[in-house]
Amino acid sequence: MVEVNAVQLRAGDWSETCSTAMHSVSGYVVVVISVLESRALLVASSYLANLSGRTAASHLRSGAAVRGEFAQRIIERMPGQTHARACLLDHVAEVRDAVAELLGDERVTVEVSEDALREAVRVWAGREGG
Repeated sequence: MVEVNAVQLRAGDWSETCSTAMHSVSGYVVVVISVLESRALLVASSYLANLSGRTAASHLRSGAAVRGEFAQRIIERMPGQTHARACLLDHVAEVRDAVAELLGDERVTVEVSEDALREAVRVWAGREGG
């Protein structure tokens, strides 16, 4: 598992760094989990890819102030330079949507550093330990 703590959320005067971790279970499975402590929000995403380029994405939102929600979809082609980067970007979009719903503010933005994207590539390459 790799900590990817360079995901920043903003809305108005509020901003917070989201605690995020990624893990590659195998060559085709990536799991990303984010916790936003101040809002008691957890978002867990899993991505199951096949060789044809299709990816099944599942997202779970959980927290004291949100209705537990589970969603699944098939993504025909993941955008991005690598599959792991695409997974991280898709996941943080899900986190952004959850925070926007929680705050009732559509103007929530998320910033993912280049360091976080490099860490995602390490996960996919199986070099999680170093």
